[in-house]
Amino acid sequence: MTNSYVGPNNQWKSGPSLPQEERASASVITFPWSKNGVAVDNWQFLNDIDRRLITRHYNHLVPELCFKPERLFIAEGVYNWGPADTFMAKAVELGMTVRLHCLYWSNMPAFFFVGTWAQAQTRITTAWTAVRDRYLALYGANAFWAVEALNECFKQSRDAVMPFKDSATPGNPNYNPAYTCAGQSAGEPRRFATFFVQLANDLWPNATIVINDGFMDWITETAQNVDQGITYIRANLTGGATIDAMASQCHMAAWQTEAEMLGAQSNWLNISLANSTKAILSEIDWTLYPGAGTADYGDYPPPAVLQAQYGRVKAQFGHLRTWDAAHPGHIIEVSRWGVTDAYSYANDIPSRRIDQTTGFDRDGIAKQIYYAQSG
Repeated sequence: MTNSYVGPNNQWKSGPSLPQEERASASVITFPWSKNGVAVDNWQFLNDIDRRLITRHYNHLVPELCFKPERLFIAEGVYNWGPADTFMAKAVELGMTVRLHCLYWSNMPAFFFVGTWAQAQTRITTAWTAVRDRYLALYGANAFWAVEALNECFKQSRDAVMPFKDSATPGNPNYNPAYTCAGQSAGEPRRFATFFVQLANDLWPNATIVINDGFMDWITETAQNVDQGITYIRANLTGGATIDAMASQCHMAAWQTEAEMLGAQSNWLNISLANSTKAILSEIDWTLYPGAGTADYGDYPPPAVLQAQYGRVKAQFGHLRTWDAAHPGHIIEVSRWGVTDAYSYANDIPSRRIDQTTGFDRDGIAKQIYYAQSG
């Protein structure tokens, strides 16, 4: 099969290997947690393969891009409703629950943080209130099953490939205006973290309120930060506001051994349990590559690489199922980051190459790692 990049969104063009009606027909795996999800964006509902896979294998959706603040809020009082409206309409049509992703992350609109922290809070509250009001009017108080108040907020550092924006110095490539606007130094995002958790509670009192971070990848340096951060936030919330769930990203790196992966996953689940929150595995994918580098396996990765990927996925889901049996109801959502290998950010990040990070290939055909999720 010959493949080439075409257009935006990391789209791959490939010749079909099966008739259209025979695709997306893999047997459905059952899971013990209530929300079996996938991250998609509005345009993927127009793709027949993606639409069939979504409706057959999932009951829960996460908007990958269209609700991110920098995509939704163009300027003060100016909103990009189109993609978000399409996403929500399709989710409701399919009877899917939705986790809103996300009120805060490191790539925020700069206009939010002009002036004082009080002015910033007013702008942010006004913007997200408009979102609440729009979808409340269209779909009622339960339009969002969960609201992600924070995404990637507790990290203190990341690797050199894709650094977290944690600088308080204007001009620095990792400059984050939220730090200086909120009157605190980089590495201590507690004040604005508390604000966003409170805001999520105030606007969506019926939703599960979530903090989402890369606990799987960065557990060795974030465990203490998470404990301290949650304690601080909870102590400063008012009106019965709370943190309901701790979500862990899992962009699974090839250099993580099975033992490292299981250790990180155990740590995250134990931290969640100790902090009396539910657990969400929020962004699962499984890259073939160890970091940026220059390697490109093309359409046919070495068998040993695929076998190692399969082993990690099987071990991961075996562990999740064992945990769920021991702690019923603690894990409430497990979501994959992407439907097929055709539309994956990993084809461009951290470098441009063919990656195979999901359970379905570019034609929507189930791969070994799809079946590995049976544990």
